[in-house]
Amino acid sequence: MLTIKNMPNILHECTEADKTLLFIIGRPKDINVVVYHKDDSVIGLNAYWRLQDGSRCPISFIERTLAIGINRAANTQMYFIVAFPTLKFTITNNKAYRNGKEILYVFLGKTSGYFSIRPSSIQIQYKGGDLEHINT
Repeated sequence: MLTIKNMPNILHECTEADKTLLFIIGRPKDINVVVYHKDDSVIGLNAYWRLQDGSRCPISFIERTLAIGINRAANTQMYFIVAFPTLKFTITNNKAYRNGKEILYVFLGKTSGYFSIRPSSIQIQYKGGDLEHINT
């Protein structure tokens, strides 16, 4: 099981393995993380699972279209994760920024109920030590 305390080490390992990494998302459900990175796709970035053993696994069609995929906000340079459209970010010099701060990683809190898939909170760790906590 993953905790927010594990995230800096996992971020370091992921960055060593993928120089195009923008940020990662972890969740307490398991030790796997979602890696968001620059690529040659239509919108210029994509996501994949980095598994506990270090291997990469593509996100599924359902994950891409309904949950952890990336979309670009209409007529802007803003991006967002499909399941969290209000959490917009930009890409500059191969770094992801939200509110002018560089995103290092995002940690999703536990889900609020047995049948719920929505996390109870979202924590965004920024370079420089700032942490944003959002109750969902």
